[in-house]
Amino acid sequence: MYLCDFMFDFIPIWDEQKIQEIMRINQLTRNEVSQIYYAENLKQKHFAYRLQTRCITSMYSRLLGKYKNNKCTGVIIKGTESSVNQDVICVGNMMEAHVTFDLSIFENNIGKREKKMYFLEKLAEGIRKVAESENWDIRPFSNIEKQIIAFDYKNEWYWNKPVKSPNKQLSVQIFIDHDVDAVDIYAVFRDKHNGELYKRILISENRPDEWAYQKYLCKLEWLSDDEVILRGSMDDCGLRAKIV
Repeated sequence: MYLCDFMFDFIPIWDEQKIQEIMRINQLTRNEVSQIYYAENLKQKHFAYRLQTRCITSMYSRLLGKYKNNKCTGVIIKGTESSVNQDVICVGNMMEAHVTFDLSIFENNIGKREKKMYFLEKLAEGIRKVAESENWDIRPFSNIEKQIIAFDYKNEWYWNKPVKSPNKQLSVQIFIDHDVDAVDIYAVFRDKHNGELYKRILISENRPDEWAYQKYLCKLEWLSDDEVILRGSMDDCGLRAKIV
């Protein structure tokens, strides 16, 4: 079994007074009101929080690759502003660890780099809990943390190998910039000596998660000596870029 994915989840803060008031006025059960309250007050925030943290958890997963173990394929870090459950829980093939998490970081006017620093700090804290619980060697995880810091928290990478133009004078490669609030996909053109000539943005996806942008990454082709197309799995039109 290989550990290959990490993600955040957040334990919502319920307004107990409001829930009790809705129950009293509408004669509903606690379960019924909880579902309504979550859908109206917490669901969208919960989703947005997870999207913002994905740049760091995705980067961590990519750099680690696969970690062989006999317990899980993924680790979920549960953030909460209330008291923390110190136990590490195994649910199916997932390990779950709780950490204290200041949810106001999502709402306040805090820079993206500062957010990513905080996300990594909390991710590493949760991973250490799991590693200690399972007696894993912590060094591979510490090395990934150091790499992310060395890369200045920038989740940037190239998708697939460069593709040469029909006349063999140029090549093009897809560059991914996965940030807190968006994923930008670029076509990077180089000359035959591998010198970068142009960098053209193909699309900016405002849902920064793999499930939202992987659909664009199917096949990169040259249409001519100066134009390329990135074909996706769901869009026959594709994304085009020209050198000039």
